[in-house]
Amino acid sequence: MSHLNLTGKDKSARIPLPYHEKVGRRRRKYAIIAGVALLVIAGVVVALGSWKAWSAPLRPVHSSHASFENDCSQCHDAGKPTNSSNALSGVLSSQGKASDKLCMNCHMGQEGQEHHKNMKDAPSTAATCAACHKDHQGRGAFISRVADAKCTCCHSDLKSHTEGALTYAEKITSFEKDHPEFKVLGAGGERVELSKARDPGKLRFNHQMHLTKGIIGNWTYERIPEKDGMRKRYLEMQGKDAKVGDLIQLDCASCHALSASDDARKTGLARTSGDYVLPVTYEQHCKACHPLTFSPADNVKEVEIPHHSQPDQVKDFLSGVFARNVVKAGGKDVKLKQPFAGLVLPGDNLDREAREKELRKVIERAGDLAWEAQAQKAEHVTTCMLCHHKEAVAGKTDRIAAVKVPEVWFPHAKFSHQAHRTVDCAGCHGGKDEAKNKYGRPSVYHSQHSDDVLLPPINNCLECHSSARTVDGKKQGGVRHECVTCHSYHHGDAPLAGRGAKARGIETRRAVEEWMSPGK
Repeated sequence: MSHLNLTGKDKSARIPLPYHEKVGRRRRKYAIIAGVALLVIAGVVVALGSWKAWSAPLRPVHSSHASFENDCSQCHDAGKPTNSSNALSGVLSSQGKASDKLCMNCHMGQEGQEHHKNMKDAPSTAATCAACHKDHQGRGAFISRVADAKCTCCHSDLKSHTEGALTYAEKITSFEKDHPEFKVLGAGGERVELSKARDPGKLRFNHQMHLTKGIIGNWTYERIPEKDGMRKRYLEMQGKDAKVGDLIQLDCASCHALSASDDARKTGLARTSGDYVLPVTYEQHCKACHPLTFSPADNVKEVEIPHHSQPDQVKDFLSGVFARNVVKAGGKDVKLKQPFAGLVLPGDNLDREAREKELRKVIERAGDLAWEAQAQKAEHVTTCMLCHHKEAVAGKTDRIAAVKVPEVWFPHAKFSHQAHRTVDCAGCHGGKDEAKNKYGRPSVYHSQHSDDVLLPPINNCLECHSSARTVDGKKQGGVRHECVTCHSYHHGDAPLAGRGAKARGIETRRAVEEWMSPGK
């Protein structure tokens, strides 16, 4: 029967009266689809932290792990995630710590390393190796480049994550937003803000004078002796057109050499990768203009007082030099039980009183006491205090204070001069135009005081290490500025020292086959 011929009564009879109490097939279908969708969404939410781990085999591991890339068990315990931020890790692996043991098969010495001694337990987001160092990012990925969130999880509220008084800023969320001004170590080991810091070193030095052409007016390269290639070294710094009669012109590189430079290698001082500047030494950087000679007399004009001599040692040395001249002039072949003082280097363990007593006997037999006056005169004109400070020692002759100029000014941060080698030194340490740079720090070209700390402030760094922007039509920023750019986590109290050579040792050496399968 066609539905067109049905009456209203016929149509109503086709629909069961209790239809509203039952679920139709269409509604049942929709309900099933909705339920499945909810389960899928719930599964995605629960496993949000591990989806990358599941897809990880699709991406190569770091080149250092490539030898066992096809053996997942070298890094992954079965059924246990490596990442403590995984939402399932608390159930499956107790914050994922089980994976650390696998890391330690190769990375020995890292386990249990403190960040700071007063730090409370690290949050779960940074509780394991893999929580910070994520692999499967490609062969050349920077596994050590940790996201800022791994640092700010504590440093955004440092007081809640440390015990005792705070040593560092309580709140830091990013370098360009709220990082405090840099601090350096003071003379007593305290941390001092850069604007208030003074150089704790005991060395007298005037940067302005040494960077002025001609130094003190008319010094030419003729004043630098030719021996030991000293004059040649300084002339070469000025270029191929430099002449001996030109006025001396020093620059930063005349004294400050990177540890990976050719200049450093020639002196046997090369070290590390060139990140830091080598210490200035008298023999390499000062002696050319400041020889430790003490008399113009022909018989002693080339004699130099040994550097690092203390005042009493200088006196002994000068006495010996002039006493020896007296003995030589007398033509006497005198044998001493002990050497002349002038032939003994400082530090030799000799009985000074006995030596001086015998020396006097020899000189008296030679019939000339003028040596003593000559020695006193030479002692008077020695120039130790031109560069050094004296310090009193109870019951002893005054001593020359140890120089102690800091080699590394920021011991809790790392800095690479090698990475900044294309930048002019004056760009960070102040130029010739102003006595102070635009941030109020002393300019190296105008500093006359040895206690000036000639380091750039944080604003100087932010010109490059910040978000990319345009200021007055000039590009600024855009250079990486994550926390790990300048800071290391492991051994936070001494990050530059690191684990040290001892901790880098190994318990046993392995055959190549064993090393390729470290967890077996």
